Amino acid sequence: RPDKATVSLMISIYANQESALMAQRAQDLCDSIPDVEKDRLLVETLMNCWAKSDASNKVQKTQELLMFMEERFKQGEQDMRPTATTYNIVLNSCSLATSDKKLALESAF
Repeated sequence: RPDKATVSLMISIYANQESALMAQRAQDLCDSIPDVEKDRLLVETLMNCWAKSDASNKVQKTQELLMFMEERFKQGEQDMRPTATTYNIVLNSCSLATSDKKLALESAF
């Protein structure tokens, strides 16, 4: 099983492809490691992969990951507190959305 650093590197490589298929592969790779091993940087890297992809559901995916982080933070994991970078990634996914503009606008505001 790859460690967190390897998973993060692979997700960054997938993000450069700007592809829905690569974003899903990144998601699957991230899903293969236990939640307790995931940190803010890893989740933000995955969010960025979705945001840069051509996936029609990129806004939904980045929102789901933001909610995952917020829930973990509420449970006491201080290192999962969303930052300005986290929210900027979500806004970026909204600005790059080519489908479901209504959801993108609702998410952004």
